Formats: sequence, structure tokens, C-alpha cells
Amino acid sequence: MDGLSKAGKVSDAFLMAEEMMEKDIKLDNVAFIVLINSLVKLGKYEADSLFSKMRELGLAPDCDTYNTLISAYCRVRNFNDALKLWDEMESMGISPNLITCKILIAALSEAGEMEKAMREKLIFHVHDKCVAMGLELNKHVYDYQINTFCRLGMTSKAASVISDMKGRGIQADVSTFNSIIRGYCVGSLISKALDVLSRILAEGLSPDVTTYNELISGLCSAGLIEEADRLFGEMKETGYHPNAATYNVMVSAHGKLENKKDYMRFGEMKGTGFHPNAATYNVMVSAHGKLENKKDYMRLYCEMIAKGFVPKTSTYNVLIGDFCRAEKMVQAREVLKEMLSRGVSPSPSTYDMLVCGWCKLSNQPELGKILRNSYRVEPACISNAFAKREKEFIAGRFLKELYSRQVMS
Repeated sequence: MDGLSKAGKVSDAFLMAEEMMEKDIKLDNVAFIVLINSLVKLGKYEADSLFSKMRELGLAPDCDTYNTLISAYCRVRNFNDALKLWDEMESMGISPNLITCKILIAALSEAGEMEKAMREKLIFHVHDKCVAMGLELNKHVYDYQINTFCRLGMTSKAASVISDMKGRGIQADVSTFNSIIRGYCVGSLISKALDVLSRILAEGLSPDVTTYNELISGLCSAGLIEEADRLFGEMKETGYHPNAATYNVMVSAHGKLENKKDYMRFGEMKGTGFHPNAATYNVMVSAHGKLENKKDYMRLYCEMIAKGFVPKTSTYNVLIGDFCRAEKMVQAREVLKEMLSRGVSPSPSTYDMLVCGWCKLSNQPELGKILRNSYRVEPACISNAFAKREKEFIAGRFLKELYSRQVMS
């Protein structure tokens, strides 16, 4: 029955269960857990009916059964019933375990539609209940809670969990502190993140590459590029070797500032055997496009495509804009075709550049009358109106009509 369920043959699993009952073969708790999981796979959550059936058969749900049901309720964001099951477990004399705690905390952390204050309250409620029940919360559970709070931007709560953790004799390690650094950086609390680095060193721990990457990324996101450069240098001086993630952050940050250090870091990155990712290439192409370094951004674009990366809209716009300025509208159209074939959506700026390019081309005095009429757009240049977000569909239809003219095929 379990094998059928795992193979996706849920209906066959239920048929087997019916057949077993018809032959007076009793189903045990494990069998009911399989059936509950099977219902979940089908998107059905008739937990109460299965519970009733278990009791009819004289079976008592155990902790694993409750955990499965709680997980099922959490999947459909029915936290009230999930927490009621927790209370029912206690009333039945069944102690929730660390798995129960983790299921609820994980589900609550993903409950995007829930108000932050309510989510925070419920997560702490689960935590406090675990402690009150005498559950021995290990480092793994504490780290999970800290990660959850940091991801939700609740860094003060994460810090209090670290204090509770230490009070119970469980020492935080570098990975624990890395989580809180990440949380502070996401919340733009850079000074607090740097204070955590000082704390790591004060407690006799050694930061790792992830520690530096989180801090460098936070500094770059906050626009503190010089400070990021200093920390990057300190990282290398203390014997920590930057990895691909470090270089990608640094190259992208300098690329956004359109300075020459991006190429220096880019070359250093390649020299150490690390490979730029798609985000780095996108930033580099855009940066050199703004600087009108055509040779450089075309080389980077070709390199990016050769490595199998899909450029962003802004990257394609660099190429389209350059061709439009050079009145090479056939080449601009080919870039648009490639863009669409890769599933990348044009932006209002894409349409603006293309329509404006055709307008400019239609007004060339050296064109013959017939050819000029084929290019001509009426009215003369309406791209700014088309480029408004709500006009994208009109602009797209307009360009399609233009491209369908025989002279352009």
C-alpha cells in the first residue's frame, strides 16, 4: 500500500485498503498514516473522517499519526485546526515531539498571508509550549528557529533565541551567527551585522567564507562599496579565499556603479578558476552598455549565451538600444525575436526604443519614396505614448504589423 502511494497510484492504495478490510485484515496506525498521506497527495484533507474510522476500529492515533495530520492541515494553511490537534494530543496524554514543533514552525514561517505580529506570536507560542513540555530542544531546532526569524526579518527575536539557547548550555557556532548576520543585512542593519562579526571573534570562533560573503553582500546592497572592498581585502589577508559567490557580489556591485573595478574583479575571478553567474553577466553587460563600451558588452553577451545563461530584459535592451541608435532595425528585430524565443518579456523601454528607431529610419531623406512609405509610422513618433506600461499590448501589435510588411520580411 505504501509502495503504491509513493508511486503515485493513490487510488490503487485505497482499493487495497478496502480489499484488506473486506477480508477482515485489520489496518494499523502505519496503514492509516499511508492513507492520510495519500489523501494529501490528492489535495483532500478529510482528516476527521479518517480519525473517526481509526477509533471505530479500536485504534488510538499515536504521535506519528498526529504529526501527519498536523502537517496536512498546515499545507492548506489551516493553523487553527493544526494547533487544536496539538492540544488534543496533550489531552490524550500523547507528547508532541521535536518533529511536531518543526512542522508547525516551518508552516508558520511560510504563511505569507498571515499578519507578521500574529505569525511571530504563534511561532513563539509553539516554542514556549515545547519548552514547557520539557522537550530537549537541540541545536538543530534552535538553528531552525533562528533561520526562520531572520528570514522573516525578526532579528530581535532571533537574538533572544540565541540567548535562550546559550542559557540552556547550547553553544552557538559560526553557522548560527551567519544566520543572524544575514537577517541584519536583509534588514539593512549593517552596523549590527558587523557587530556580530566582532562577537564571533570575541568568543574565540573563526568566521568562514559565508560570514564574509553575507557581510560583503550586505555592504554592497547598502551602497557601501568602499567598505565592502576593505572587507574583501581583509578576508584575503586573513587567509580566507573568496569563492564564486564573493566575486559575483563584488563584480555586480562595481558594475552597477559603472566603474572599472568590475573588470578587475572579473579578471581576478576568472583567474582563480571561478565562473561568473547569470546575474553577474547581466550587470556587466548593462554597465558597459551605459558606458557605450560596445566591444566589451558584446563580448560579455556572447560569452554569456555560450555558457547557456538566459539574459534579462535589461540586457537585451542594451543590444536593442545600440542597434536602434545605429539605425540597424533589422538587427534590432532579430534580437527581439531571440528575446521572445527565450521566454523573456519586452519592457516598455524595449518598445520605446524599437518604435522610435523605426520613426527615425522613416524620416531619412535618402530613402526612395516607396521604401520610405514602407517604413513610415503614423503619426511620426508615438513611442513615448506606447511605452507606458498599459500601452505595451498596443505597441507590441503595432510592431508586429510593421514587421509583417513585405519590405521587411
